[in-house]
Amino acid sequence: MVVALGRAASLKAVADWLIDTVGLGNTFTMLQLRDAVPDANQVDRRMRDLRQMTEPWRILSSQSDPSLPQDTYRLDYVGNLTPAKKPSAKVRRKIFEKAGHRCAVCGIGLGEEYAEYPGELARLQLGHYVPLDLGGSPTAEGNLRAECHRCNGGVRHLMGAIPTPASLEARAKAMGKARRADLVRWIDQGQRDIDEAERLYYELCQLPDHARVAVVEAVRKTIG
Repeated sequence: MVVALGRAASLKAVADWLIDTVGLGNTFTMLQLRDAVPDANQVDRRMRDLRQMTEPWRILSSQSDPSLPQDTYRLDYVGNLTPAKKPSAKVRRKIFEKAGHRCAVCGIGLGEEYAEYPGELARLQLGHYVPLDLGGSPTAEGNLRAECHRCNGGVRHLMGAIPTPASLEARAKAMGKARRADLVRWIDQGQRDIDEAERLYYELCQLPDHARVAVVEAVRKTIG
């Protein structure tokens, strides 16, 4: 029986492989990493951990460098293995509540099912507007946003390339006038409009299954 490496051992195994086998300035794929460190626990997450050290590693993808092929990464800088400071639980709650418990990248809500991944429900994590490996702060509220676990993991399946001010302005101007007005209002007020039914839906999704079912059944009886 093969026992998977724990977090610390996995992190070191991934770091050693990147340094000894890949080398600075060279590229690799996630498949190569998984094949090279087969017993590591969540190698893709360990690679993301490296980007969040006090001296972050720079591991670029096609999202941060369009010249790279899809699913290909490049090791640009080797940092240390000391994790950066994490935001407090109070700050985490504040960021999630401000976002209406929705992902700031793709818009999916906490507990909602991914249309393209049936049966998989969104979980929320803290992400950064400016990544740590590009100099972003790990704890400043202005650099924190709510992200679902897929977007936080770098999938960004609805986004494609990293957006720029010019691309976002062009997309906004392409929308109808009413939707542009909605967008401006949401930005001005710091959150998008959410009616009470939608707000209740998000909060119900945070309850354990048995409690959520009980509440829904009680409400169901009121509408026949």
